[in-house]
Amino acid sequence: GIGVDDPFDCYGPAGFLDVPPALDACSFAGVTWVKATTFDDGSYDNCGDVKFTIRRMAPYSDCITGLNPIRGFPDCASPFPTFPSEFERAITEGDSIKFYCCEVGTEQTVVLTVYQLDVNGNIVVGPTGEPVRNECMITVSVQDKI
Repeated sequence: GIGVDDPFDCYGPAGFLDVPPALDACSFAGVTWVKATTFDDGSYDNCGDVKFTIRRMAPYSDCITGLNPIRGFPDCASPFPTFPSEFERAITEGDSIKFYCCEVGTEQTVVLTVYQLDVNGNIVVGPTGEPVRNECMITVSVQDKI
């Protein structure tokens, strides 16, 4: 399993360490994307490759709950929704996470998930029908050093 030394145990929990650095948040656009792998510190699986995802942990900050729930791209005055909306983009599990300038000076809790992959790159499903994975919560200090 992930992080387990027994090569015959391919359904064990994911194992990893996390020691993320503080993140510089604001590009000129006012946001920054950070890859999930940035938060990893040596995850492994004796049975194959792993996949990393990252997501925000609820409850969400006022910054996140204030994001546009209908539109993901300008023009924000348009009556037609775009998918995903900016709010959906902010809370959805993915291979990277977007931090916003309205989060500068705060600490945000994110969840790093490590999935076990089979030889074809698909997420392994264990005997219970659930993906073989492990998670950890990470506190991110959002800073603007520009």
